[in-house]
Amino acid sequence: MKPKEKPDEDGHYPMVCPAYGPGATIECPILRGKPHPKASKKAKPSTLEENLPLVPDKICTQSSVTFTALDGIDYEQPGHYGDDAWQERYTHDRNSIESTNNYLKSGPEAMKDTSRRMLRGLAAQSYILTMMYVSANLRKIARFLRDAQRRPKPEPIQRKRDREGLSTYVRWRYKVTSVLAHELDPPLRT
Repeated sequence: MKPKEKPDEDGHYPMVCPAYGPGATIECPILRGKPHPKASKKAKPSTLEENLPLVPDKICTQSSVTFTALDGIDYEQPGHYGDDAWQERYTHDRNSIESTNNYLKSGPEAMKDTSRRMLRGLAAQSYILTMMYVSANLRKIARFLRDAQRRPKPEPIQRKRDREGLSTYVRWRYKVTSVLAHELDPPLRT
């Protein structure tokens, strides 16, 4: 749907079917019929029969439908506000951003200390804060790499058939045995 006009002082706003009027962006030949005579002649996508509602709603039969400011507000964000999934996601995201803020404010960059950036002007302050963000990100990357090096590397897992000698195939066996046999028993020269 697309807005027909701006909201009024109470927050009510009319919406129009996208296949209606001279500014239509799609074609709906089954419910709306022929396009408006003043509509652009450019090719537009057409609605498929399987996507049409079984019982047409008001938006399909009227020129416009008025909505209030609260209509559909529950669906404006991906998660339903207040349910368990939303709370879990919100808590995780909030903790992540607060942790990052603490890292930036109390680390060597000390963003909360205004005496470290005593320049005038928005551009100068923005530049200094950007460099502080870069410095903090480089510190995080360096710490991650340092921790990754300190972790013990796991021993390679040997297959059971190799551990117990059940495999007849051993890589390079032919080459090694043929080279050793050649060195131990050199060919006769004629």
